[in-house]
Amino acid sequence: MAAEKLQLLREADRPTAAYEESEMVLNHEGINEAANPIGYWRLLRKDVGRPLRFGLVGLSATFTHVGLAWLILSAWPAANPYLVNVMGYALGFFVSYFGHRYLTFRTEGSMSRFGLVVIGGFALNNLLVTLLLAASASAFVAILVATAIVPVVTYVASSRWVFRRSGR
Repeated sequence: MAAEKLQLLREADRPTAAYEESEMVLNHEGINEAANPIGYWRLLRKDVGRPLRFGLVGLSATFTHVGLAWLILSAWPAANPYLVNVMGYALGFFVSYFGHRYLTFRTEGSMSRFGLVVIGGFALNNLLVTLLLAASASAFVAILVATAIVPVVTYVASSRWVFRRSGR
């Protein structure tokens, strides 16, 4: 009896021509998870953890960046700080990309698109700081506001463009 109910739910979840392709969210079995209340609940449960994983991967990349910089500067205090920063940032980039690929979004993404998102996020961060400073915000508040906004933009761009599943 339970197997029959499960089969009926699966058949009800199968996408039909009435659904726009952009509205369909297919799971690993090709079932449209957003087609019924049970599907919405599973989709919601899946998406609740994604921003948390995104934040944890971002923190890991940040700690990698700063940790490598600390190690290099501890070993070679006269090292060029800009070169050290670039090295840490580059390693953090790879930690971030692969962390998001395997943990946050769990799908293959485009490293070149991710690079563009990261560069765009950095530019947006600096633009926001500049605008807020021009509006008489303190330096700390300007940095704090920009640092709060940019990860949200980066998350949306990553989920919709970089790590977009095919068929969505």
